[in-house]
Amino acid sequence: MRCHYDVLGVARDITAADLRKAFFKLALKWHPDKIKADQDVEEATQIFQEIQSAYEVLSDPQERQWYDDHREQILRGDDGTDHTTEEDPLDIMRYFSTTVYKGFKDDAGGFYAIYRALFEQIDALDMEARGDKRAAPSFGGASADAATDVMAFYNYWRAYSTDRSFSWLDTYKTTDAPTREIRRLMEKDNKKLRDAGKKAFSANVRALVDFVRKRDRRVAKHLKELEQQKEAAAKEKEAAAQEKRRAFEAEKASFQATWEVDAVHSHVEAQVRAEVAKLQAKQEAMILVCELCKKEFKSEKQVENHLKSKKHRDQMLASGLDPSMLDELLELEGQSASPAAAPEEPKKPAKEPKASKAPAETDAKRLEREDKERKAAEKRAERKEKRKSSKKDEPKKADAPPTRPVAANDDDDDFPCGSCSMVFPTLKMLQKHTKKEGHTEPVRRK
Repeated sequence: MRCHYDVLGVARDITAADLRKAFFKLALKWHPDKIKADQDVEEATQIFQEIQSAYEVLSDPQERQWYDDHREQILRGDDGTDHTTEEDPLDIMRYFSTTVYKGFKDDAGGFYAIYRALFEQIDALDMEARGDKRAAPSFGGASADAATDVMAFYNYWRAYSTDRSFSWLDTYKTTDAPTREIRRLMEKDNKKLRDAGKKAFSANVRALVDFVRKRDRRVAKHLKELEQQKEAAAKEKEAAAQEKRRAFEAEKASFQATWEVDAVHSHVEAQVRAEVAKLQAKQEAMILVCELCKKEFKSEKQVENHLKSKKHRDQMLASGLDPSMLDELLELEGQSASPAAAPEEPKKPAKEPKASKAPAETDAKRLEREDKERKAAEKRAERKEKRKSSKKDEPKKADAPPTRPVAANDDDDDFPCGSCSMVFPTLKMLQKHTKKEGHTEPVRRK
């Protein structure tokens, strides 16, 4: 076996960059596709494989360090111990080279056959030392399952520790010791040598396992598949994360749109409520009062309907007022409210009055009503006479139209006209009358 440095033609302290240049220079010279026509292809192939194997070892810092530490042993083809072939038939150092196998097929000289036989031999010696038949995982062939069988093999052998005693490394024969104390010293020295040999052999086997694993195409294929699976899982995870982010952004946009619509609706609703509040305030401000009945109304239509009601007329009779004057006043207001030039609409035929469902008025009620009307008429006539007499006694003013002061004993609920004898139930009706006829309101005494 040639030294790797000699194969590449470099010094042992060469740098990685110079080592790479030297390899490419030799590869261009001895590559089977680059050789000259007069050169032997088979010889060039062997030389190129040797160059490639040397570069694979020296280009890896860990393998190069291990090779430098065990270079002499590898070149000698042993582990550096003084023992015979019968005692230790293994010579694992020569397997640290790609020249021990040819190709990666399952034939006799192939990669898998050579190293399978070697590891089976190591395991057989360990089983013999242990005294049992528990075999280690097999190296297998080219078609072995990389995920189970191949990985089980490497997991076992990368933590390998030999079970052999390495008693052939003993320096002293304890049976020749003259005393017990000397025998103990001999045993102690022998144990140190055995432990050192076991440790060195186990380390060499583990290093060989790493050497083989690096060149095992089954492992390379399995690692590539694992890397592809890892990349696929990472892509799937990233796709799921992106989908989650898109869903979150969509939900966020939907929430923002809904929030903006709700905000607009809330603003519009607030404006509508403000307008309604204003209208309600205006309606509350437009309160009309019937002083006679002590009732409040929100529109003039309600007042008009109330004045036409029987309840109000009964209240007028009870107060000594004539309801007929109210009818005349309402008729005058209706004429003034209608436009003068408006064309007359054709009158609809009057509907026949429906039969009243109310019960017929009894004689007692009729007599009572007539009595009330008579008393009210007498009371009005009496007040009329009083107003006439007081008007004669009051001096007339030169610049102002004559006004009639209201007597102190007049009814406070009546609003008489200062120029005529008409009496109104409300001040508003009196004001309309005076404005229309040009009369003067009376001066009320307190």
